[in-house]
Formats: sequence, C-alpha cells, structure tokens
Amino acid sequence: MDPQQAQYVQVTVQTWQAILGIIAVVFATGVAWGTVAALIKSIGKRLDKLEDGFNEYLRARALSAASGDGEGRSPMVPTEVGKKLLAESGAQGLIGDSAFKADVFERVSRSMPAGGYDVEQAVFNALIETKDDAKWGTIKSFIFNHPTYTGSPLTIERVALVMSWVLRDEYRTKHKITN
Repeated sequence: MDPQQAQYVQVTVQTWQAILGIIAVVFATGVAWGTVAALIKSIGKRLDKLEDGFNEYLRARALSAASGDGEGRSPMVPTEVGKKLLAESGAQGLIGDSAFKADVFERVSRSMPAGGYDVEQAVFNALIETKDDAKWGTIKSFIFNHPTYTGSPLTIERVALVMSWVLRDEYRTKHKITN
C-alpha cells in the first residue's frame, strides 16, 4: 500500500471512530436521561399517592369532627349547624366568590371526576390546596377565635368539608354529572 492510500485508510478509520464515538455519547446521554426521567416520574407518582392518602386522612378526620355539620341524605348535606358554620365563619362568602369558585372548579376538572363521590373528594382536595390563599383569611380568623364549634374541634378541614358539599352540588349541576 502506498503512503497516500495508507493516509486515506487512516483518515477513514479515524472518521468512523469519531462517528461511532458521537453515536455512543448520544446513546449514553439518551439512556441516562431516560433513566432520570423515569425516576422523576416514579417519584411524582409516589408523591401524588402520598398526597391523596394524606387528603383522605384529613377528610376522615374532618368527617369525625363534623358529625353534627352534615346529614346523610345521600349525598351528605349541611344541617342547620353546618349552614350556621358556613355563615358565621365567612365560608358562605367564599363559596359565593366567583373567581375563587372558578379556581376550585378548574382544579376539580383537572382530576376528571367520574361521579358524585369523586366530585366531592376532588372539591375537598381543591379546597385544601387553596387554603393558603388570602381569601381564606376570614375563615382562618374565625377558626383561630373559635377553636371548638358545637363542642367539636374546629379545623380548616372541617369547614372545607362542609363547603365541599355545597360546591359539589354546584359543580355536578354545572357539569351535568348525575351519578
């Protein structure tokens, strides 16, 4: 092989080595990114399940405290005590706030509830998600100044639960959810 052919072969081999090296780097980066993305997605799902479980816990706790606030007429509805709680705490005003309600309903819609129970749960969860909003200020002051109400501990979850019964019905009517 003459020197010119040897140089051509050497350049060709080096070119292919460079191409294969680039392919290997791109492939390794893709595999690594896929692994990281899958890990992040897995962690996100676990956190969602943890949050759902925590919200269920809050709901159960609120239900036990709110035993006098609602009655099971299939579905739960506020009793006179529950209606009074909504009025005195300022929650009725928050329920009537169209911007607040639109935000809650948007959050509910994202969870794509299938029926009445799912709507009730989604509304409760949306209310808990918004509890740091300044619009809850009146309710929080009422809770702070009335740590018990009708002999039971008064918590933001308890108020949110009673609110969720009212908003559940409004959401179901607006979105024509009958089951």
